[in-house]
Formats: sequence, C-alpha cells, structure tokens
Amino acid sequence: MERARDILSQVCGFFDADDVRYRSYPDGTGIEAVFCGETAPFTATVMVREEPLVLGVLIRVPIIVPEARRVQMAETVVRANDRLLVGAFDLNMTDGMLAFRASIPLAEASIVHEQFRDLMRAALWSVDRYHRAFCRLLYGDDLSPAEVIAEVEMAGHGSAR
Repeated sequence: MERARDILSQVCGFFDADDVRYRSYPDGTGIEAVFCGETAPFTATVMVREEPLVLGVLIRVPIIVPEARRVQMAETVVRANDRLLVGAFDLNMTDGMLAFRASIPLAEASIVHEQFRDLMRAALWSVDRYHRAFCRLLYGDDLSPAEVIAEVEMAGHGSAR
C-alpha cells in the first residue's frame, strides 16, 4: 500500500502545480476532483492498484440511463469505444450509471507530470466529446445509437485520442 500512497501523493503534487482543486479520500485510497467540460461538470476519481502497479482514472458521466434505454445506450457505448485509443466507457446495466475509465501501468512505481496530464486530458476529452451523443440518445428525437455517434464524429471536436 506504500507504493500506491506514494503515487497518490505525486498526483496531489501534480494537481497542486496545475491549480486543480481536489480532495483526498481519508483512507488514502483515492483522490477526487471536478472538471468543467464544455457540456457538463465531470467528477474524476484517481486510484492506484498495487499489483500490478496501475494508476487509474474513473470519470462519472452525469447521466443515469433509464432501464428502458440501457440496451440502446450499451450499443452507443460500444460504438464510442470503437473510436477511442485511450480508455473506455462503461455502462452498469443494473443501475444505469455511465462512466469512463483509463489507466496507465507504472512498472517502476513513478509517473511524470506530463504522463498524468496526458492521461487526464485524454479521459476528459473523451467524456466531454461523447457526453453529447449520450444526451442526444436519451433526450433527442428518437435517434439511433449509430446516428448519435455519427453526429459527434461529424462535429469533429478535436482529434481522436
């Protein structure tokens, strides 16, 4: 657990250097920060697993998918994930929670600031970009999963990450 705490301490230093407000979990197992995207605020949780040593980011998408729309949303998630190089969306089919996860292995128990910044940027970019598609699926005019993803892809919104 010591290596994980050291990595989380490094992450706190990265957030401090970037003027990001955060809170550390009292038990030392994670860090939480809120980031304002173009489409919504997103809560990110940074965690470290010891064996093998991996730093992970979980970003909650501020949507609860109604049970009646979960199969369509699952298809939308699969279509979005097909376009991503870093990380993936997850949909909990039981409670409708939607999240994005990304991670980086840390073989030598360290991470440099730029690596962490790139991981966070890629994760936040993906969530902000595809949040539009998820909202269109739930609140749009009966668009299909293929149509909402096509809208996002045609809109561009930066390069694929």
